[in-house]
Amino acid sequence: MRDHQHPIDQFNIDGKTEYREPITIEGNQELAGNHIGSICVHAGATFSIPTGIEHIGSLTFQPGSTGYILGNHTGTITVKPGATVEIRRAQQNGNIILEGTGSFYASPTAVVNGILYQQ
Repeated sequence: MRDHQHPIDQFNIDGKTEYREPITIEGNQELAGNHIGSICVHAGATFSIPTGIEHIGSLTFQPGSTGYILGNHTGTITVKPGATVEIRRAQQNGNIILEGTGSFYASPTAVVNGILYQQ
């Protein structure tokens, strides 16, 4: 049983509404291709967006997870307590929400457009 909820993504495609569950990451995983929709990285998992890959949607890192963004991300990143996210040679377009002891690092070559919130 998980300790959090996943909101359902809603898309309007050709005049029809489509609902999708977010992708959930368990273990170590790299985004293999461009993706539109939410992603939730679960506790203890490591997730990366490699160079040349783009993700559009919310990206949540649960406690104890790790993230590396080398491609492009457009959307809010939420970093829960004890999670760590690094943006390396990448572009982040959207707000970053740090909760409690969540940590965020942007390399000098990263481009970050958005507001950093500490909660």
